[in-house]
Amino acid sequence: MKAVIFDFDGVIIDSERYWDREMDTFGFQHVPGWKAGDNARLFTGRTRTGAYEVFCKEFGNIFTYAVFSAHMQEMQDHIHCENIQMLPGVQDLLMCLQKDGIPIGIGSSSSRTLIEKTLNTFSMRHFFTTISPGNEVKPAEGKPAPTIYLKVARDLNIAPEECLVIEDSQNGVRAAKAAKMTCIGLRNGCNHIQDLSEADHILEGFIQVTTETLRTIYHRHQISSVCS
Repeated sequence: MKAVIFDFDGVIIDSERYWDREMDTFGFQHVPGWKAGDNARLFTGRTRTGAYEVFCKEFGNIFTYAVFSAHMQEMQDHIHCENIQMLPGVQDLLMCLQKDGIPIGIGSSSSRTLIEKTLNTFSMRHFFTTISPGNEVKPAEGKPAPTIYLKVARDLNIAPEECLVIEDSQNGVRAAKAAKMTCIGLRNGCNHIQDLSEADHILEGFIQVTTETLRTIYHRHQISSVCS
């Protein structure tokens, strides 16, 4: 394991529970056929353009992309006015990885502006060597495509097979596996609807997780891959 790549929402910051609430409020008001859990089922882990494509397939072209994007931006601004916190234990893990000389990146469907602003708010930007945001790839290259994670590996000059990814969504796990990376699925307290079964390992949180914990998971996966 030569690098660790984190998703952002739901892995570094505890924002997904707010997205579920905001999207349910929006959906029940404006989207015929909307059901509780549709945000997690359809959109979590996707870029905004990717979410719009899925939205239209599921509910029809009831909004233009401009209107959909404006609603999403309004929800995002509202969410980040809330008392958003880091996930418990994530800062300790980042400090441990940095101390052990492991390069750290972010591969996220969120925008660079949002990621940078949030990291600076928590004085965490210095942990990350590179950031690959969703607004800097083509719509078809968002998760579950591997592009975002492959870009992080290129930026770090590390082979994808030597990277470990931490993800909280099915789309994110699929993106990491498509990039040929070892992937940990993270249970963050609000993503029970997400099918993380394609991940190589499941963590129930970051408390007491260290560099050695991640190395053990990575090497166990490498051994099982060789034997299979």
